[in-house]
Amino acid sequence: MKNYNEIKNDFNREAIKPNGMFSKETECDRLSVAYLREIIDSSMHVLEIGCGMGNVIKALGCYQYGIDISNEMIARCGEGKFLVGNMDELPYEDNKFDLVFMIMTLQQSLDRRKTLSEMKRVTKKGGTMIIIDGDKDSAIGKKREEEMKAGTWETCGQARWLSAKNFKGWEIDHLAPHILIIKKIK
Repeated sequence: MKNYNEIKNDFNREAIKPNGMFSKETECDRLSVAYLREIIDSSMHVLEIGCGMGNVIKALGCYQYGIDISNEMIARCGEGKFLVGNMDELPYEDNKFDLVFMIMTLQQSLDRRKTLSEMKRVTKKGGTMIIIDGDKDSAIGKKREEEMKAGTWETCGQARWLSAKNFKGWEIDHLAPHILIIKKIK
């Protein structure tokens, strides 16, 4: 298992690749923006944990905040409220955000309970927390797990897709057959 410094280095290397995975819009980004636009209004303060280069948060009409472990990713976000930081130690006050979300980020957490606790801490009472991530129980997820074990699938960081079974008490849906939406209203 990698530590956060190794994960940061992986993402820093990916950020500077001209054709890296974060240099273009992905299907997940496109579907996530469409989904989030339906529930976000311009008065909301919204945090994206693991914002990368800001592809999603910058497409939303709201007060935008982003945090990512990779200084190279944050450097590409441009102007705004984007910080380098760790998802297990969010540098924000309690109850600050109307909505906190992460896309393909919880899979990188070294301590999911700590990450979710921090996510909850910075979300306002009555606010919403959303996790969008790969569904390891889908057909595509099962194939990916096999390919990772065989060493034929290259990941960035320590990507481990999620199982909806591990989120009791959360509302579960799908953006696509292999992409989970895990939502909790506080």
